[in-house]
Amino acid sequence: MNTEANQISNHLPDGKGKHKFLEHVSKCKQSAVQLKINISVRASSDSSDDTVDLDAKIYGLYDQISQSFQVITHSDRVFTDMDLNHQQMKQSLSGGSNEQTWNNINWN
Repeated sequence: MNTEANQISNHLPDGKGKHKFLEHVSKCKQSAVQLKINISVRASSDSSDDTVDLDAKIYGLYDQISQSFQVITHSDRVFTDMDLNHQQMKQSLSGGSNEQTWNNINWN
């Protein structure tokens, strides 16, 4: 994406249009991750029920959610090709492999 954006911007005259183009390309390269989990629990009990097992399951679920969030937010590889079909077709036609391109990033 960087190479294609640079090639396009080199052919644009300096000015507001070129600035806007580069600004929008920069926004496309930024990554955002959203994790949304909805949990719905229906239960009925009376005062004699033992909740130790239920508490352990809830804590286990919370731990799983936390681990999932850590994996997502601390990944150092983000897929950067915005147009997979075009890229794969281009590689196939040129005799290249169909492997995707990854870009290393640092999460703050």
